[in-house]
Amino acid sequence: MSQKSFTTRKEPIEFDIDDEVFYLKSSIPAGKITELSRLAGEMQAMATAPVDDASDALAPVMKLLAEIFESESFDRFIKRYNGEYSPIDIGTFYEILAWVIGEALGKGITLPQST
Repeated sequence: MSQKSFTTRKEPIEFDIDDEVFYLKSSIPAGKITELSRLAGEMQAMATAPVDDASDALAPVMKLLAEIFESESFDRFIKRYNGEYSPIDIGTFYEILAWVIGEALGKGITLPQST
């Protein structure tokens, strides 16, 4: 028997925007969320950049979000992002992005105790 056992099984993560529920995959590889966090930081830094540069920074973020969301939820999310119905403004988008990176996917993380 081992001293410590770890599990990667998790419950699906859900959140809502204006009472519309969206689902994230239940298990996200650490590398993907780390990359998403890095890209989100770059994207925020480019908030004052010319429009073409900002949209170039957004493409890899959206690609990673597509891998993190359940497919059907991402399809609805991107429609709202693009304003096809009940648009998500940029402030709300950044709030959602921060929540996905921090609260939703970081939940339950315990850092080593310093001695």
